[in-house]
Amino acid sequence: MRIRLSYFIVLLSSLPRAISNPSHGSFFHRGAYFTGVAVLCLLASVLCQPAFAGGMSSLHSLESGSISITNTQKNSSWVPVALLFRFDAPASGTIIVERNTGSTTFQLTTVDLSDNLSAVWTPKAPITFNLNDVLGITTTATNGTVEIIRKAD
Repeated sequence: MRIRLSYFIVLLSSLPRAISNPSHGSFFHRGAYFTGVAVLCLLASVLCQPAFAGGMSSLHSLESGSISITNTQKNSSWVPVALLFRFDAPASGTIIVERNTGSTTFQLTTVDLSDNLSAVWTPKAPITFNLNDVLGITTTATNGTVEIIRKAD
């Protein structure tokens, strides 16, 4: 991050000279001015992307066969973006993804594995998890991990 930020500061410090006299001299100087502005915009967008994404990611072992994540934040909600399953060796079995709201359980998906090294689930529509809602994952394939990617709603 320090390297990216230092490039950004150097480019930003040279920008006032380019803006004050963009037509100084030849075509090369004008081209350099526009290239500098384009690079500045690109760097600004790359540096700001993590701030706007608002994503959360967590990695969990499948060893126990069951994982649950509870929204414990009173004034916040989130939606799952993707569940990324990785297995150490080809896995067969079943993955069940559920949402528990109060005493009601909603089955979101069931995936049957047959010698898979990986599996991905992405919801087709946003599924909001409010206070005390639980994302539950149950699997018979216990030789891997799941990465749960969420974003603020």
